[in-house]
Amino acid sequence: MAIEVESYKYLGVNVDSQLQWQTQENEAVAKATSYILMFRRLTRTSLGIQPCLMRLLYILVAVPKMMYVLDVWYIPLHKKEGL
Repeated sequence: MAIEVESYKYLGVNVDSQLQWQTQENEAVAKATSYILMFRRLTRTSLGIQPCLMRLLYILVAVPKMMYVLDVWYIPLHKKEGL
């Protein structure tokens, strides 16, 4: 007797039976929102870190976390010719 599940997580990617990636997309949006809110708290004018350091932190930490395996599940709306 097999139990059917809606989706499962493999190597940090949510895979569903229809390969629609909706669960993965929702989780990526939630993760990105969480990072943006945390960074917003870090950049307060009175006690925040310098803008150049914040940009570096964003590029080195947040972008790789939010874009993890994006090339697997994301389908761009418009594709350039020849790609």
